[in-house]
Amino acid sequence: LFSSSVAFVGAEHVARMARLVAAVERVVALPAYREHVLSWAAATARHDTPARGVFLGYDFHLGDAGPQLIEINTNAGGGLLNALLARAQKACCDDVEMLLPGDLGGDTPEHLFLDMFRAEWRVFADRAGNCAPLRSVAIVDEAPREQYLYPEFVLFQRLFEQAGIRAVICDPRELAFREGALWHGGLKVDLVYNRLTDFTLDAPGNASLRSAWLADAALVTPHPLAHALYADKRN
Repeated sequence: LFSSSVAFVGAEHVARMARLVAAVERVVALPAYREHVLSWAAATARHDTPARGVFLGYDFHLGDAGPQLIEINTNAGGGLLNALLARAQKACCDDVEMLLPGDLGGDTPEHLFLDMFRAEWRVFADRAGNCAPLRSVAIVDEAPREQYLYPEFVLFQRLFEQAGIRAVICDPRELAFREGALWHGGLKVDLVYNRLTDFTLDAPGNASLRSAWLADAALVTPHPLAHALYADKRN
């Protein structure tokens, strides 16, 4: 899962990447931009949600001209794996620790990731007048045990459960939309951590998930709207 070599990014390049990310965020917030890109997006992408979408990733490559934005990835993987790698680097080498970026103020990436999911849930639940805390999560991908990043799915399942949140890893075909809710067996699903690459949820196997998304029966994150606004290559 990890390279055997290390590459460091200079502060100037980090600042340039941050400025480009900020520019993209300003454009995506423009009503004219949203109207234009949603005019050709899939029908599922035109369903509105207050949720931003977890783990939005800006993919930069470093070349002779500095950082180049290659793509924006709305279902970027590797967050928890990189948190583990950073911890291992700090444990093994003081020289590396001094070069690692980011000051979390004594917090941990895992706690910040949990806060991100809970923030998504709060804005989604508040719109529906639901004040209940996040209680259940389905980590969803096709044939999840066959996925290259299945180990990370397991890490997320453990992270949620340690926080008192029920978590299952499942194929979308294991979900059922009934009684106005999304179910995995007898578990009512509050939030779907969506790792599918069917960004519009149009595949037949995703029918229950698509119905739940369109009915706001469960929070789906990341979701088709985020992909249309950020990651559609036509934009």
